Amino acid sequence: MYQLTLRGTPAQIGQQHGAIMAKVGPQLPPTNPQMMAFAEACEKIALQVTPAFVEEMRAFAEAAQLNYDTLKSMMLAMPVQQNVPSCSVVAVMPERSADGKLMIGRNYDFSYGISWDAATTFSTYPANGHAHIGNSDIWIGREDGLNDAGLFVAMSATFLPGVQAGIPFWFIVRHLLEHYTTVDEALAWIRSIPHSQSRNYMLADADKAVVVEASIEGVYIREPQDGVLVMTNHPVHPALAAKNPFRPDDSPIRYDRLRVLSGREVTLDAMQTALNDRENYVCAHGTVFDQPFGTIWSVIARPEDRHLAIAQGTGDNEGTMTYRDYAI
Repeated sequence: MYQLTLRGTPAQIGQQHGAIMAKVGPQLPPTNPQMMAFAEACEKIALQVTPAFVEEMRAFAEAAQLNYDTLKSMMLAMPVQQNVPSCSVVAVMPERSADGKLMIGRNYDFSYGISWDAATTFSTYPANGHAHIGNSDIWIGREDGLNDAGLFVAMSATFLPGVQAGIPFWFIVRHLLEHYTTVDEALAWIRSIPHSQSRNYMLADADKAVVVEASIEGVYIREPQDGVLVMTNHPVHPALAAKNPFRPDDSPIRYDRLRVLSGREVTLDAMQTALNDRENYVCAHGTVFDQPFGTIWSVIARPEDRHLAIAQGTGDNEGTMTYRDYAI
């Protein structure tokens, strides 16, 4: 995985990042009039809810020598097209953890062709927000991370029907990391915004963890059971579970595998073993829609200690993921 540090105002961060990407020569995926129109509607909302990221996008596009409208279409409209099952997350509460500290394990799964070469660990120091370390395969947003206040955020895909003009998940994750210190603060904000599609979010701090099951119809909250909280790719809250038209076959298998952690005093080794479990698909590897697919990266987070351990996935190799330590 790449390692990148960004600092400053939104414009400065966008310029720094864009200048680096200009040397790579990034290629934007094709767009169409429908995507452009949807992106325009989302941008109007983003200017009200997450204006810093719009400013950063503009600076990034200029420095990277990319067409802003095409970049905007990718950043704001592309997420709603995802139909690939991805990601497993588990929070172990202090009463279940071997050392009495809340611990989160998270695997990010996606298409190797899209994500493998783009996966980056970002250390971000915004001028007017919380510093955070997080991972992403997209330039402006984040898919997970931990900030300097000890708030951890991660997403996973769900497939409830419907899209609307709103905020995409990778902006949601990053905004939470930059602006909030506790689960309760983050929860208040994520309940207040329009979501462009359904997604799950794990929010955790030193003492509390919740899963937010968000859709265009509403936001529902799940809390730990027996000291463990799991999210994969199917909605579990009763208000949404019955409305789900598509549930990846492996999602309940992964869910049940991680729920097993509730029956033990969970050590770091036990968490690593769970995240490396290929037999029960937690460490993913296979083919989806005729494309190679699997775990791109893995994270173990300790919010109380402001500590992350991050590993790149193993790809075709069935070896164990090797974690690198980070502190924020």
